[in-house]
Amino acid sequence: MAMMTLLEIATLVDGMLIGVPKNVAEKVTISNVLPLDQTLPGTLTLLDNSRNAHLLVQCPASAAIVAESDVDAILKACKEKSPILVAVSDPHSAFERLIEAVRPLKTKPTPGIDARSAIGDNVQIGRDVSVGPYVSIAANCVIGDRTVLHAGVRLMADCVIGRDCELFPNAVLYPRTILEDRILVHGGVVLGGFGFGYRQVEGRHQRTAQLGWTHIESDAEIGANSTIDRGTYGATKVGVGTKIDNLVQVGHNVRVGPHNLICSQAGIAGSASTGSHVVLGGQVGVRDHIHLGDRCMAGAQSGIVADVPAESVVVGSPAAPRKESLQSMLALQRLPEMRKQLRQLQSEVENLLKLQSKPNDTKLNDLIIDDDVASGIKQVESVTRSKAA
Repeated sequence: MAMMTLLEIATLVDGMLIGVPKNVAEKVTISNVLPLDQTLPGTLTLLDNSRNAHLLVQCPASAAIVAESDVDAILKACKEKSPILVAVSDPHSAFERLIEAVRPLKTKPTPGIDARSAIGDNVQIGRDVSVGPYVSIAANCVIGDRTVLHAGVRLMADCVIGRDCELFPNAVLYPRTILEDRILVHGGVVLGGFGFGYRQVEGRHQRTAQLGWTHIESDAEIGANSTIDRGTYGATKVGVGTKIDNLVQVGHNVRVGPHNLICSQAGIAGSASTGSHVVLGGQVGVRDHIHLGDRCMAGAQSGIVADVPAESVVVGSPAAPRKESLQSMLALQRLPEMRKQLRQLQSEVENLLKLQSKPNDTKLNDLIIDDDVASGIKQVESVTRSKAA
């Protein structure tokens, strides 16, 4: 872990030091960069919202990265303890750069082919490619420049991988899978497996054709243990820039549009499609053969059973426009109360019917009815008597 002085930190992130003179900043060292709730003495932290300035007073960090626009509010809130601040235009970007400098995360090994890997016939490997131990590359695969295959990756025959991709341990690519450039495939991902499609023949389930492939376009990311099935005859496709979380299932013949965000445990059934910039929350289910329009959003656990127009926000199961679905949810929450009210009304109606069937001298006190109803009946009787007189 690298040590840096406050002055070196301010220089690296193009920040302005506040609360410490330059000659002192040259000597104060930072041992680590940590979030606000995990700070220790000698560390630097991030305060990305001036409303949390009181937390800075309580934490033991030596200094904090803050937004330039928040400096005045933070200093005003921290009168008890004058903090050392590094003011920048974009606190999160600066914090990321500092973490990379202080404790760099080295995932990409040195280029080369490990002797314990197995490489088939007619495999084309580009420049500066890294092939880790126990990687298996079947015949006729193509691997682009600077791509990294970590330990245990399996490429079946005729796979094509572009430049600057990284496949983490134990990812599996079935035959003819295509990855374009700059794609991240995390551990345990399976691309190009058979789709879940069957037809009945003489009372038995028989698998339908699985003759297609899976195609992932550039700058996509596939989260750990996610699966994307191959097409029946053509491609199952994931669009450019789309980010898929862990434990997501994408069925056969699906067309995922560009720049989608698909959260954990979502499932998209066969032959469904999405437009651009679609967002699916966690555990969303999308039925087969429907389309989700551009920039639509589905809340967590939505069950989408019909086409969703562009720009829509849907929630619930079955999914409906957010306003309608929230109204339905609120109505459901009121059902116990409404049930009690209905029983009370039924009781009052029964009492009124009993009153009509009894002689005129029946006293209201003999009936157990609502006070308001009793008062109304008394008024009616009073008016009746006055008219009779």
